[in-house]
Amino acid sequence: MVDISSSATPDPMVMAEIGRRLRRLRDTLGLNQAEAAQRAGLDRSTVSRAEQGDNPTLHTLIRLLRVYGRMDALETFIPVAEVSPMALIRRQQKAHAGRVRSRASGRGAQPPADDSGDG
Repeated sequence: MVDISSSATPDPMVMAEIGRRLRRLRDTLGLNQAEAAQRAGLDRSTVSRAEQGDNPTLHTLIRLLRVYGRMDALETFIPVAEVSPMALIRRQQKAHAGRVRSRASGRGAQPPADDSGDG
């Protein structure tokens, strides 16, 4: 079994392992590729390519996971990102600092006096 959580694992190895896992899920349910494809609304060759790790689309993965009763895997795959309170404060501070304030009278600030002694 390949450790797909390691950032050092090359993409082709990760894809091949995903394919093996899809095949095991299908085998666990006692389905052949044609049956899984029919239930998922896919072509059998699409299921075959996915099981070979041949870059299945996210749409294909979703359809197969639905057939295999494993939609819960998506929660782990892409969890809901939680924003920390400190990140919210920093975001608000950046937004506040980026605002340009104008005077109520409509007059702009006067340019600073030239203190260089040249003029």
